[in-house]
Amino acid sequence: MKEVLLEPADHRLGVIRTAGDVVHEVGDAIAWVVVESGEGHLTVDGQSADVGGRAGVFEGPGWSAVAPRGTTITTDGTLSYVAPIKAVQDKQVAASPDFKVWVDAVAAAKGRTGDGLGTRYPKISEPMWTAVQAALSGSKSPQAALSAAQQTAAAATK
Repeated sequence: MKEVLLEPADHRLGVIRTAGDVVHEVGDAIAWVVVESGEGHLTVDGQSADVGGRAGVFEGPGWSAVAPRGTTITTDGTLSYVAPIKAVQDKQVAASPDFKVWVDAVAAAKGRTGDGLGTRYPKISEPMWTAVQAALSGSKSPQAALSAAQQTAAAATK
């Protein structure tokens, strides 16, 4: 089953919902494939990965792939997406209430150069990834690492 919900256009992603065995030609676009559930294979232009079984998006780690222009995507699992249209998002949440957290996250997301940040993005990005590394390595507590990152980023973007 393959259902086109929104055709891609200039500066806009298209949305396709699939289930079961599907072959899709990307054409003159870029595709981001997010596998929500099911078992099988995800293949993008000849590169294949076994997709382990999980009942839903919160059951464990999942799979995603970016497919460049002119490639072929083949699946035999169930794909999920967050639609760009509120009416479709409402239907998705009605069908799967656990999906609401993803719809909310997409609604709150901002481009990394948004909010007038522009070329100052690295001044926030570097303290953030440095904080994550410090917390993961144990050299700082998560709270101390993120507090330091916030102070550094705030000072750098004044």
